[in-house]
Amino acid sequence: MQNITSPWWYRQRGLTIAAIYFLAFTLGSTVWGALGHRYETLAGWFGNAYGIAAQSTVLGLAVLCAALCFAIRLWGSSYLTAGTVRNASARLANLYVVGRFRSTRNPQ
Repeated sequence: MQNITSPWWYRQRGLTIAAIYFLAFTLGSTVWGALGHRYETLAGWFGNAYGIAAQSTVLGLAVLCAALCFAIRLWGSSYLTAGTVRNASARLANLYVVGRFRSTRNPQ
């Protein structure tokens, strides 16, 4: 069996994901501010436009979406061992076809 290494972005996936998050959270507000607009959250905009009930609804939906995403992540992670998740070469002897993995190859 050949020892094929994974691409650098996969081996350094923690830093790659952190860079993507950093750019996503800072670049949008920086460009928006440079265009002369004031920063306002979606919930704040709904609150100003439609009242406090709409703002509470948007915040409730955001919390519900976050909880649902966490539950799906937890379900998918429950079938993986630490050796699988932290494996630098991402080579496995087994193909997981149970739980969340029966629907998609990588639910995370």
